[in-house]
Amino acid sequence: MKEAKNTMSLIARAVLHHRKKAGLSRRQLSELSGVTESCIYTIEKVSGGCRLDTLLKLFSVLNIRLALHGPFMDEIPADEERDA
Repeated sequence: MKEAKNTMSLIARAVLHHRKKAGLSRRQLSELSGVTESCIYTIEKVSGGCRLDTLLKLFSVLNIRLALHGPFMDEIPADEERDA
């Protein structure tokens, strides 16, 4: 559970830092991403959880890339193989 809290804290700091570096207010980020200002505030303050698709919208606007690491990542089939 502590690792999840640390991860959310890192995400919150990354969103806040990238938003400020981009010179965006929460309102502007909200307009660009389609995520409500209150949700952005909640994420930045780590005061609640949020949906993955919400984070991905913010990451897209802020040019933040998500990387997954795990012991079996190389075994996951590509989309074409999975859908066949």
